[in-house]
Amino acid sequence: MTQNSNSRCLGYARHDTILGFRPTVILSLAKNLYFQTPVSRIRENNDRFRDIFLQESAPKERILFHSMGRWMGWILLLVVASLIIGSAINNNMSTNRLLANATSRQTETQKNALTTLSEREDFFDLLQSRPTDERLRIAEGVEQLNNPVGIKVGLAMLRDPEPRVRERFLQALQKIATPNLDSFIDGLKNGDSNVKNGAVTVMAAVGAPSLPVALKAIEDSAARGAAGDVLTKLGKISVPGLLDILNKTEDEAIKLFVIETLGKIGDTRATAAIQKYLSLPPEKRRIVISALGLIGDPASEADLSRALQNQEEDADARVQAALGLGKIGSPKAAQLLVKSLNDPNLRIVDACVTGLQRAGSASIPALQAVPRDPVIRNRALQALGGIQSATAVSMLKQALTSPDHLITAVKALGENGSPDAISSLVETLKHPNGEAVILASDALSKLGESAIPALTATLKSNNDTAAYYAARALSKMGDPAKNALLNVARDPNARKFALIGLAQMRAPEAKPLFEQAARDTNPDLRTIAERALKGLEP
Repeated sequence: MTQNSNSRCLGYARHDTILGFRPTVILSLAKNLYFQTPVSRIRENNDRFRDIFLQESAPKERILFHSMGRWMGWILLLVVASLIIGSAINNNMSTNRLLANATSRQTETQKNALTTLSEREDFFDLLQSRPTDERLRIAEGVEQLNNPVGIKVGLAMLRDPEPRVRERFLQALQKIATPNLDSFIDGLKNGDSNVKNGAVTVMAAVGAPSLPVALKAIEDSAARGAAGDVLTKLGKISVPGLLDILNKTEDEAIKLFVIETLGKIGDTRATAAIQKYLSLPPEKRRIVISALGLIGDPASEADLSRALQNQEEDADARVQAALGLGKIGSPKAAQLLVKSLNDPNLRIVDACVTGLQRAGSASIPALQAVPRDPVIRNRALQALGGIQSATAVSMLKQALTSPDHLITAVKALGENGSPDAISSLVETLKHPNGEAVILASDALSKLGESAIPALTATLKSNNDTAAYYAARALSKMGDPAKNALLNVARDPNARKFALIGLAQMRAPEAKPLFEQAARDTNPDLRTIAERALKGLEP
């Protein structure tokens, strides 16, 4: 191959080139590199350098130039990648050292590491990635820090998925809460329910020292709801501060929130201050009425009565008005509640029933005077079911004789739970109304041990329906009734329904009795025993 062909192939052997570039190209580059020129001139010279190179260089020279550019790009990429990887490795090693120190048993080392980690946005994820025993150890560091950083870490760790870890950090936060209560504001604003509820729990446990912080937090809409929970848990000591805010603030949203919180606390000292806002529009007045209903102050009986009777009033407010009247429990309030049992809104009816139950024995005269309307009387019987009174039980027992009231009366006797109802409920097991029989059986099972003697006697009844449902009631009682069923099952003349009860309980103690019955000449007993034995199989 000739010299010229070699030079054309290699691109750098010609006598008028330097490393493959013409001198004019090198000169243009030097001008850019070494002469002080404005930026615009440098850009212009660069463009000229490119043009000169492309015009004056041979094709092979241009190929070499582009090839060198590609190699330089790859080299630069490798250098950058190496720097990034090296930085990542170094950062990972540094993070691992911090995490190891954060779980260290050396107090100062642990405190310093937690302080440094807390400055990172991902510090919770890093700490939560550690094993459970190490996460529990971090709580010790939180206690040792005893500063806002410790509160920040402790609150964040309440997001941990493991209950044991959350409980440990709650304990740590309670230990260091008092001198750092201002730091709990962030917890009250946190969107995670575990963090928010944890902050509320700790502040409530601290007690009176939390009061100024919680009252101040009402001003922050993000923290307001949780702050109200703290104040409600603190109870009556919160009332003076809340009333002060109610009198001073011009913010209506804060006023309504304070009224709502005062209602939840239920202190009558707030009644007069809340009554001033009854003139608000209906959509806001409902909060005022609800608060007065929750307080249940006799001083607000007239306001609550008007609200209950006003069907244009907000339903939630009327519900609370009914409950508040029940709490007041005056004869006039009871009469209005009975009258409202015919309200077209069933929510109001249910609230009136509950209100009458709250009033207790004081509502009996009003319930005795209830109209004869079957619907209203059934609602009155429902109310009697929640009143612990001999008169209430007597009224319910009398209602068992009426077909219109049988079912309601049986349910109410079961809810009442009075032993005085046992005999009437046992008698109801013989009733031809199947629904009433089932309800009576369920009611007797809830009465527990006091009903066992009467139910055991019913197992020997000639009425198979009554005996069967007596066995069913005993089986639902579980262990308290087991011995009674075993004793009856040993009586050849009364064992059938006792065995049924034991089979429903799947009592292993009855296995010998089942095996004996499986060999009996009575086919009914054999069937019961065979099914019971299958039920005992593992």
